[in-house]
Amino acid sequence: MRNFLIAGMLLFWVMNLWASEQPLPKDAAVKTPDAPITDNPYLAKGWYQESEPGLGEFLNDKGIIYRGLILSSLFNNISTGARVGHTGGQTIFINAVDLDLEKLANMPHSKIHIEGVIFPWHMPADENGETMEFGSYASSYLGGDQYPSHAASMSPWLSLLTFETTLQEERVNLEFGKTNLQRYYFSPNCGIDFLCTDALVKWDSGVPDASTGSMGARVGYKVSRAVAVEAGVQQMREYSSLIKDNGWDAFGMGGGTGTFVVTSLRYKTDFSYAAYPEDYQLNYFYADTRVSDPYETDKNHRGSSGFVFKFGKTVWSENGKVAATGKDIPSNLGYFGTMEHSFDDARPVGWGFTLGLAWDKPQIPLPNGINLDQITGKVMQIYLNKSTLLAQRELRESLGGSDQMTPSNEYRIELSSTFAVGRYLKIQPAVEYIINPDSAISRTSANVPASGWLAGVTVALAFGNP
Repeated sequence: MRNFLIAGMLLFWVMNLWASEQPLPKDAAVKTPDAPITDNPYLAKGWYQESEPGLGEFLNDKGIIYRGLILSSLFNNISTGARVGHTGGQTIFINAVDLDLEKLANMPHSKIHIEGVIFPWHMPADENGETMEFGSYASSYLGGDQYPSHAASMSPWLSLLTFETTLQEERVNLEFGKTNLQRYYFSPNCGIDFLCTDALVKWDSGVPDASTGSMGARVGYKVSRAVAVEAGVQQMREYSSLIKDNGWDAFGMGGGTGTFVVTSLRYKTDFSYAAYPEDYQLNYFYADTRVSDPYETDKNHRGSSGFVFKFGKTVWSENGKVAATGKDIPSNLGYFGTMEHSFDDARPVGWGFTLGLAWDKPQIPLPNGINLDQITGKVMQIYLNKSTLLAQRELRESLGGSDQMTPSNEYRIELSSTFAVGRYLKIQPAVEYIINPDSAISRTSANVPASGWLAGVTVALAFGNP
């Protein structure tokens, strides 16, 4: 059945690509966007307004582009998890600078990307004031992992420092330096970026969150306007090495544990030339690291792999027309989904599925100055491998808990939305119901986690001169 699903998925996608997109003639240059071929999960496209006259426009003309994003989140596990009714929060301040070397140094089609992240606020903390993860309460892979968890500090982290260039009439895109491949592959496709974490990617790939990075490179080739192939490689390091000096050891390679490799094939259209855009992306990853079985800890092997297939399509549009700018995009409705699988039973997540609907620019009357950007509903499901569940039960028993096993199949039902308040502010409320939660992140509680509700809100302030 597993092989049938994979083969059917690949056949459907290849047929769709062949029917929808043929290669461009050799004399037809492909104009690539300013951003990398794939997407950056930290900097949501469409949130940033065009530069206004003044300092922002002046810097833009000189080749200096700055984008800032302040995210503050609060979540409460109302009735789900190992210890219900607790609140967790985090503030993340992301600063991204792109240097256009064509304007600064007469180097055509070349850029330097720099990103620094600050974590000025975090809760909860234990009795000693040390940072605790919100997952200590909500406990599960789908309920307790809503944002990167870092200790509060005004000391900046260097998360990105790369050189990017395009060649061959902008068909070929190269980037290398201190990077994190999660920011370019496994692109969020389910509404709010920070509620769109792929549990399998995060917990099975071995690559940490995008606030950290290591030496790596990627290369992409635009087959046509809509079709791109890409591959990337990144050094994997011990976590203590990744966070050394808050990442300012930019080109350090100590503490290496292996290599992470990812390949991607993508077909993507947008409203600039398609009235009903669609997006299909297949990623395959391989991590050349030592993997230990979480339950039978004397068993280990080297190397693990998996694939992530994402899809999305607009099925309804208010006017059925293309849009010259982002402001012209009509109200529209589309579906999206994810199918992902790890080939390693020693990793926590065996399978993952997401299916949902996104209604962009719904025409719902609101007070002046407030706009509803999007309403999203989705269902997520993961299948947890047996060794992971046995290890969780063993930990709960060691703390005085019962020998009850949690189910292999875990689900999350979610409704979220994005409101725009004025020019720069976004408010993103979300409510979720977690079914059959596990206790992966609750390492100090003997309780079997309860199914139930989780709710939260993220406030985002996006500014800069893109």
